[in-house]
This record gives sequence, structure tokens and C-alpha cells, in this order.
Amino acid sequence: MPQISASGIRSDVLNDLRPLFETVPMLKMFAGIAQLSLIIDANILMGDLLWMTKKRATAGARTELFELLKAGTIQAFAPTFLIDEMAVNLTREAKRKKISLDALNGVWMEYREFISFVDVGGPDAAFLDPKDAPYIKLQQKIGALIYSRDEHIKMMNGIVVSAAIVASLRIYSRHVVVESPPYH
Repeated sequence: MPQISASGIRSDVLNDLRPLFETVPMLKMFAGIAQLSLIIDANILMGDLLWMTKKRATAGARTELFELLKAGTIQAFAPTFLIDEMAVNLTREAKRKKISLDALNGVWMEYREFISFVDVGGPDAAFLDPKDAPYIKLQQKIGALIYSRDEHIKMMNGIVVSAAIVASLRIYSRHVVVESPPYH
């Protein structure tokens, strides 16, 4: 019997399988496939968008985060402030890195489809880093971990998920797809 390697399988189909796992009696044993709610910081998104527009060598290649969003393994949240923050960041980075702003915005629109935005206000001068305040406030409101590389988040008692955990989730998602029953 041929071996299937999870590293060669994209977990994108996992999100399509989830409704089947919940409704088809024979597949209910797979209904408990993990989903993790994360608050996504602008620095993570900018890293992904820059990679997708400037460094990606293969047209279909995806970042860990985007694959996990498409698989439904990560349910992404962000403060509404992120929309304004990204508008500033995209314009700045397009000029700085000599990348098409349209290309960056196009990839940003793909990511936005998977993010639930919650209004918790904007920057707050009462915080160590006022621009990070919306992420901390959102964490306090919904209880999700924050996916960020910003040290200020931790310094303000924000609870951050590491990149290693996100990488492990990608491996998990791919293994779940390999182990799931075949579908057509």
C-alpha cells in the first residue's frame, strides 16, 4: 500500500470536510478536529503579505498562517484598528521594498476574508505601546491568544502564541487530512 506523506498534503480541504464530519453519521468520530482562536497582529500579517508578494517562488505556495486559515484550524480575530494599521503599513512597505501596492492589497484582501474584526477602540495612551492596546483589549474581551512577534504585547501581560505552535498546527492539519476517510 502506498504511503502518503502529510508534509506533501495541503490542509486546505480540511475546512470543506468539517461539515461532513459533523453531519454524516459514519464520519462523526472526526468532528472533534481542533480549531484554535487567535488574534492576529499586524506584524505577522505584514510578514506573510511580503513573503507572498515578493519571495514566493511557487504560485500556489502559502504561508503557514494562510494554510491554517483556509483549513479552518485557526479562527482569526483582530481589532478593527488593524484595518487602518494595515493601510499605513502596506503603503509604507510597498514604497520601501519596491513592491506593487496593488499586489500587497490583493493578498491582504484574501487574508481579510478569514478574519473576524471586533471593535475594541483604537490606540490608547494609557498602555505601554498605545498601538498594541487594541490587541490587549480584544484578548481581554474574547480570551484568545495573540499571534505576534511584538515584545510590547508580552510586556503588557498579553498572552502570545509562539510561531512553533503555529507550525505544529500546520503539521496537525495535514495529518488530519491524510488520516481522514476518503471523499469524492
